Amino acid sequence: MLLICVAPILCMLTWGYVWIGTCRRDTHTYSIRIARWISPYLYSWCGLDTLFIAIFAGALEMNLPCQWIITNHVGKICDKIQHASGKQCVHVDGAIPPGGWCLLAAAVFSFGLFVMTVKAFGHPALCNQRSGWQG
Repeated sequence: MLLICVAPILCMLTWGYVWIGTCRRDTHTYSIRIARWISPYLYSWCGLDTLFIAIFAGALEMNLPCQWIITNHVGKICDKIQHASGKQCVHVDGAIPPGGWCLLAAAVFSFGLFVMTVKAFGHPALCNQRSGWQG
């Protein structure tokens, strides 16, 4: 829950706060400096891309665990059905739901926003001199 909901929302809010503060020319206020400092670490806790990869892997490999479970529990019955009909007893196709594709879009969007924010304001771990990061 923390990696999928809380961290991405906090991260996006922090980036928005930094960008709005910069547009208002309040870059030297204490809260903006803290927001600039904490945003890369918040982004490191975002699990959007990880969740999408888990959904993708699950969709690709859904049939294999189902076949293993069916074979272990009702293997003899399944063999008879397969021999009589010539078709697989149980076949499960995994699919990525539309929400999974939205999740991928959100992960790509947040990565792009992170890159733009780091290029504009610097990364505190790298102490980007060009951005004037003071810490």
